[in-house]
Formats: sequence, structure tokens, C-alpha cells
Amino acid sequence: MEGSNYNEQIISVSQLAKGVYFVKVTSNSGSAFKKLVIE
Repeated sequence: MEGSNYNEQIISVSQLAKGVYFVKVTSNSGSAFKKLVIE
């Protein structure tokens, strides 16, 4: 991504129990909540 401050984080979810989680993603341009389903 030329001309941007692209940053990637990888988070292991292998130890999480099955269920629905909500993840808050924050950047310089704002925040967003994402739903994560572990089956």
C-alpha cells in the first residue's frame, strides 16, 4: 500500500473457547467493532 501507514497485527485465537466475541479495532482514523465467531 504505497503512501499509507499500513500496519498488520496477527492475533492467535486458538486458545479461545467457542462463542461470539467482539473485537475493537482502533487506528488513527477511528475505531470499529467487529464480531468474531469461534465455532
